[in-house]
Amino acid sequence: MGDVPKSIWWGLAFGVAAFVVHVIVVRQSAGTCTYFDFGAIGLGGLALLCGLRAGLKSESRLGMGLAGFVVLLGIFQVARGLGWILAPC
Repeated sequence: MGDVPKSIWWGLAFGVAAFVVHVIVVRQSAGTCTYFDFGAIGLGGLALLCGLRAGLKSESRLGMGLAGFVVLLGIFQVARGLGWILAPC
């Protein structure tokens, strides 16, 4: 792992797990649809926090780049879980 903080690896694990773990709620009424994936929201939030923590702890350019990627992955998963992107309705 070298000079890369462990929180980056945890954040990557949480971010990838959010693609697999699904706790989905879909509500449809009168032409409107609401979608939530609580698995993606929770795991994406954990990935986001791990990425932010890694960004504060990292001293190398590689660590900062990976921390930025983990933060973006966490934001993507939270947005997906809230139904803002890639929602089925």
